[in-house]
Amino acid sequence: MAIKILQYLSDNNNFERDGNVYTYICDGNTESRELEGDYEYVRESLEKDYRLIRRERAELHLTPDGEAAQRIGFEKYIGKVKKGVQLEVTLKQLDILSKVVTIIKDSKAVLMIVAAFLGGMVVGIAWLVGWSITPIIKRIATLLF
Repeated sequence: MAIKILQYLSDNNNFERDGNVYTYICDGNTESRELEGDYEYVRESLEKDYRLIRRERAELHLTPDGEAAQRIGFEKYIGKVKKGVQLEVTLKQLDILSKVVTIIKDSKAVLMIVAAFLGGMVVGIAWLVGWSITPIIKRIATLLF
């Protein structure tokens, strides 16, 4: 349906009334609610996702991208766009993974600092109370390091 809409606009000087495009797509059977829903979905997808058309009042116009797609072929253009979108998604996923690894790496250092601080507090409290916890601290230190 998308190719049919784009081809129809292309054949009509790159713009046409929305109702005329819908009538053409439905082959004159404008009573079908299912076709109307499909048409609206495809039209919005072409407008928002691919930016191949734009709506001005009651007319549909091919955008400059739509005209470029017309020159190289709509199916080929949409295939290239889908590959580009997939590449963009992959790059975003890699960026997120990189940030997670950085957080984990940095959190390890932060945890070591917190552990050293807490260990110092425990030693200080034990010293005030008069307990000898040196053997326990040595065991913990050998486990951590």
